Amino acid sequence: MNLENRIYKKLESFSFFKIKVIANLEFENKIYKNVSQYNNDSFITLENWEHYKEVFFEQRMNTYYPSYKLAEKIKLELEELEALTTNENKYKILKDRYKEFLKNITKDAEVYLKDYITSLSLKGYALRLFYENKIITKDNAKKYLEGTKWTSGDKLYNEFIKWSNRTDRKADPEGKIKLKNKIELFENVIKELPEDKTALAIDELQILNSYKSKYQ
Repeated sequence: MNLENRIYKKLESFSFFKIKVIANLEFENKIYKNVSQYNNDSFITLENWEHYKEVFFEQRMNTYYPSYKLAEKIKLELEELEALTTNENKYKILKDRYKEFLKNITKDAEVYLKDYITSLSLKGYALRLFYENKIITKDNAKKYLEGTKWTSGDKLYNEFIKWSNRTDRKADPEGKIKLKNKIELFENVIKELPEDKTALAIDELQILNSYKSKYQ
């Protein structure tokens, strides 16, 4: 294989294993807040695979036509993954991990993207999605409303952007009743989170609880 082909194969895997993240973007000396983009934090590695595998999967599924069934998307994804060739061990392992992930989902493909039934308010639901490491964009927000009582993808997206900001999550809402309501919101979100997604939420709830003494 000549040098050009080797470079192409390396870039092929490099470009495949990445996700869009929401972050501030600097362009022509201006800062644009909360822009969905590829940046240095976008790349999937062996170290962050477990953390980002579901986000990676969902973004990959969103590259296919919405009319395709999930099982059909997975079949095409397996074919594309098989065609992805690389000699680097890290990408060989990532391919194997993703292939296994896809095969496990295929066993129950039609229910994997379940309706997100929730008893939370819209702001609580958006906070829950943040803690579940979902990436909500204007393009995919409606998908996360299927099976819920809400219809506005824009409202969900705006709430998600708000909760993506750590300052907003941990801020004292300035008021005894407002603090009580915010603490209850976080407590209810934690009840709906998978156990392996609760650590950050619990830490930030403790920060909110620390403000109680201010209003005694």
